[in-house]
Amino acid sequence: MDCRPDNYGSLLELQMPQARNAAMAAITQPQFKLQWVPPAERESLRAAFVQCLNVESSSVAAEVAVPAVSDDDDYGYNETAPDVTQCGIVETEASSYLTDQDRSLGMLHKYPLVKSAIIHLDTTIPSSAPVERLFSVGGKKI
Repeated sequence: MDCRPDNYGSLLELQMPQARNAAMAAITQPQFKLQWVPPAERESLRAAFVQCLNVESSSVAAEVAVPAVSDDDDYGYNETAPDVTQCGIVETEASSYLTDQDRSLGMLHKYPLVKSAIIHLDTTIPSSAPVERLFSVGGKKI
């Protein structure tokens, strides 16, 4: 993108604080996921996406079901903390979502945390103020 305006360069290069929310909103869109992210930035944005889903999982009222594990085999010696288990579930959901070839919005039913995040991040705001703020950040006044 050599022809982009210099005013939006730091936003497009994900250097501004506002860019993180915009990036998470784009990643939650099944049509885009990480396809638009430069290869050098993919791993850091993937980690930020997992962190975003962790925040989302703590705010979701309905908990994600954890498969039952029998305690008969290990006598409780290999117990895992609930936070570690939840982190593993979030990591698994994020990885499954990002590698899923389905690009339709209906695929979000398979990923409840991503669905919750997309509702949180991509809901249309009935005001033009955020858009005006975006242009102001870029140096353009409406």
